[in-house]
Amino acid sequence: MQQQQDNDNHEDATARTQGAPFPKKFRLGFTRSRAGCVNCRRRKKKCDQVKPQCTLCKRLNAKCEWPETITNPQNPSKDYAKNHPSSSSTVPDSLPKPQTTLSIRSGRACELTSDSFRLLEHYAKVTAVQLPACTWTEMRNPFLDCFFPLAHEDDLMMHSVLAISGAHLSYKNQEIASFGINTNKHYVYVLRGLQKEISQCSSADVERLIRLLAVSAFLCIYEVLAGSAYTALSHHLNALRQGLSYINDRGLNASAISEEIRFIHCVLRDVYSYTMLCNILMPTRQSSDSPINLSVMSSTPGPTPLRTLNAIYGGGKSLYEMIPRANALFSYRLAEQAAGEVEPTAAFMEQYMDLNRAIDSWSTSHDLHGAQNNDPGYIRVWKENVVAAECLQSALRMYIMAARIGGRAPSPTEDAAIQREVMDFAQKCRGIIDTESTSSILWSITVVGSCVTIPAIQQEISLLLRVTKFQFRPVARVCNSLEMLWADKDPTSFGPYGLQRVLEKNNCTYSIY
Repeated sequence: MQQQQDNDNHEDATARTQGAPFPKKFRLGFTRSRAGCVNCRRRKKKCDQVKPQCTLCKRLNAKCEWPETITNPQNPSKDYAKNHPSSSSTVPDSLPKPQTTLSIRSGRACELTSDSFRLLEHYAKVTAVQLPACTWTEMRNPFLDCFFPLAHEDDLMMHSVLAISGAHLSYKNQEIASFGINTNKHYVYVLRGLQKEISQCSSADVERLIRLLAVSAFLCIYEVLAGSAYTALSHHLNALRQGLSYINDRGLNASAISEEIRFIHCVLRDVYSYTMLCNILMPTRQSSDSPINLSVMSSTPGPTPLRTLNAIYGGGKSLYEMIPRANALFSYRLAEQAAGEVEPTAAFMEQYMDLNRAIDSWSTSHDLHGAQNNDPGYIRVWKENVVAAECLQSALRMYIMAARIGGRAPSPTEDAAIQREVMDFAQKCRGIIDTESTSSILWSITVVGSCVTIPAIQQEISLLLRVTKFQFRPVARVCNSLEMLWADKDPTSFGPYGLQRVLEKNNCTYSIY
């Protein structure tokens, strides 16, 4: 197991070493498409090819002419696009097409690599589908419905998409070195481009700022999928938090921006808070990292599209928001034990009972609005999200039960109570294995796995994480860390705090999403 993890780290290091930190230009010899209007080609602008007058020409009140109507015998050339379909043709027809309302800044994807089209196809067919998201209908996955069209219109967003797809694909195909090398090139391009864009971005240009924040959000996801330490992730999270806080403090003029941009803003708030909350696992982390700013989750002025309510969280947003309280409670108990308090104090028990009541009183009505849509697919997804939220509810109960134990070994009575919760969790979890809801319960599985003492359940969790179709690097890291915990003979190696000590002992760190 340790050897496997070393090999994984070695592969990561090899890929990063071979890919220069600041590579030179790496253009391929692609011919420019001649499908756009003559005016856009002359101005070197992205043409949306709306006939008889494209959007840019209409906005500039310019004459819009097309190649079919213009002959130039001195420079005859065939339309490259007729013989070479664009990269968007490699994805299923059901995927959302680029929308002109998302064209925040024109530009074509450049600096492509030999694997770029493969990475784009993998994102559309695999990565975007498997990232945690609640798809109430097949067309409401925010990573496809929201960010994918934006990537077709914006260079930085396209390279961000290719980077997280490459981080996913290079892990699944570690024997193909070019995936890791070219992924690093896309990642470096995003970092360099984002720095330049930020320096030139006007604080009054809210739509452009939201586009840059979308790139920052994808960098957060990249760091998780690449297996980076939490410190690397925290840099992008801080940038995303500052941008969202600025917009939140300044306020959005709902009449001045499109519905799609408001939708992007809503999703970005959820991506930020979800990533922050998922990585509140170890009970000492809260005191060492930046405080969590949940104010960016406040409502956007104007009507919020119904599809954004649970786009990232599914059915358990209010449960996720209890994680910081549970983490603080655990840290409080550890501080008590360090001060010599053998038993929990009255102050601790008061907080414990308050949080326990909040967890127990949660119901699906707090986040889900009922399966009022009679579509069978909608009802199926709704039920799966209910079960996933109930799994999170069980994990939170176990977290605060472990918090009451603190840093010591559990007594037989305490262990028996926790194992009853474990069995209840296992029964619920089996009902949603390899559904889209599975991708959203990694925090729950990590907490429950750290509390399991039943060998059969340990084996079941290990098998689940190794054979699941959601093959991401963080999933493998969670599996390896739990197996290290279970193999540790120290009786205090129990619960999230025990997992933290085992990771420190083995010099391991990771982040999840």
